[in-house]
Amino acid sequence: QNVKEKYRQYDVLIMDDVQFLSGKDKLQEELFHIFNSLYENNKQILFSSDRHPSYISDLTDRLRSRFGQGMIIDPESIRAISPLLTGPHEAPDRLLPREGIGISSARR
Repeated sequence: QNVKEKYRQYDVLIMDDVQFLSGKDKLQEELFHIFNSLYENNKQILFSSDRHPSYISDLTDRLRSRFGQGMIIDPESIRAISPLLTGPHEAPDRLLPREGIGISSARR
């Protein structure tokens, strides 16, 4: 199974430090296609970076556009994401367990 098939079969794609994609044209090209495939199949996609997509140098315009389509949260307000991940009630099928959210928030 190749990389193209592997990442397109997931229900959730979480990628940290996307600023390091800067200048990596082949990787950006493949990520663009993976993103489109997941998006078209209503999958969840979460990217994080230490800067806004518009400030990542050497990032293709179409990938920058994809990154900018979603919700952009300032890292200083990471606690704002907690309710989005857990939902309005304590559902067993929420995206992340409460413990994981606490760990993620504490690291920032």
